[in-house]
Amino acid sequence: FKITAVHVNHGIRGDEAKAPTCTETGLTEGKHCSVCGEIIVAQQVVDALGHTEVIDKAVAATCTEAGKTEGKHCSACNMVFVAQQTIAAKGHTEVVDKAVDATCTTAGKTEGKHCSVCNTVLVAQQTIAARGHVEVIDYAVEATCTEAGKTEGKHCFVCNTVLVAQQTIAAKGHTEVVDKAVAATCTADGKTEGKHCSVCSTVIVAQQNVAAKGHTEVVDKAVAATCTAAGKTEGKHCSVCNAVLVAQYELSAKGHIEVIDRAVAATCTAAGKTEGKHCSVCNTVLVAQTEVAALGHKWAAATCTAPKTCETCGLTEGEVLAHTYGEWEIVKEATEQMEGERKQTCTACGHSVTEAIDKLIGGDDNIDDDKKGGSVGIIVGISAGSVAVLGGGAFLLLWFFKKKKIF
Repeated sequence: FKITAVHVNHGIRGDEAKAPTCTETGLTEGKHCSVCGEIIVAQQVVDALGHTEVIDKAVAATCTEAGKTEGKHCSACNMVFVAQQTIAAKGHTEVVDKAVDATCTTAGKTEGKHCSVCNTVLVAQQTIAARGHVEVIDYAVEATCTEAGKTEGKHCFVCNTVLVAQQTIAAKGHTEVVDKAVAATCTADGKTEGKHCSVCSTVIVAQQNVAAKGHTEVVDKAVAATCTAAGKTEGKHCSVCNAVLVAQYELSAKGHIEVIDRAVAATCTAAGKTEGKHCSVCNTVLVAQTEVAALGHKWAAATCTAPKTCETCGLTEGEVLAHTYGEWEIVKEATEQMEGERKQTCTACGHSVTEAIDKLIGGDDNIDDDKKGGSVGIIVGISAGSVAVLGGGAFLLLWFFKKKKIF
């Protein structure tokens, strides 16, 4: 007889991976057949990781607490490489806090002690109460005409602190009496004004002798005669006593010199003026100009090409009107091979716009043979989604898609 081998599928089992440690190797994940033991995916050896050394920082010993030396250990398995050693506490370093004497206003302190390293108080200082001031009176001083005085005050005999401040009393100042001035005249001596104190008789401002002034000559300027007013010749007088030194004589008025003020034509927006007259010397108005009212704009209505415009001055207002276009006109029919063209024309100004007509879609080859009987009619009207009437009474729904706008 003949034995025929039968193929049996492997029963695959996973071989779990083993993580490496600091000192031992590991394995990757693998696979084998649970039936025949064949290794399907061999496990690979993963090298040991080795220790990860971490420094255990030294801890300084304080006055009251022990410290530690620096050490080392592995951060992965915690193996100690260098053990930390205990350092004994140092104990306090004693410093004397000196006593502070109490003053009149400030409390004092007894002697104390503290540690200069950690500031721990070893012997607390005790507060000594302030002593208080020893009061002395500062006598008042009366003010005079020229010297300031003072109010009564008080201070501490020990520390000189001012307890009640003396206030300055301003000097009374002189009681001033005016010694009136005597004005010098053109021909007689005078005196300046003086002053003295009615209390202490001190001369505050001494009176000075003022010599006679003599005349102060002033020119009385000549006054030119105007169109309507008489003039004067030059003269002289004393500005102090007004004595006339040189008399002035009158000059006759000259009369106006007439000039024509031309008329100004009125515009659309600005008023005009009539003809007038004035004097070219003194500008007196001889014939007043009267105002002529502004004419106002004469508007021409706005069109497609120009806004509302004044026919007189050319001023414009508002915007041009929109074009009024008529019906579309076919300029060139569209075919299956070429786009067509159509235009619209403004009925007011003749301005026109054009746009393309899409190529026709399909032809006789797209019509069923049973619909070709008779001559095919001309398409009466075309629009997107419209029904076109064909010859023979048949209807064909033709859809057109445009490149620009639907016409």
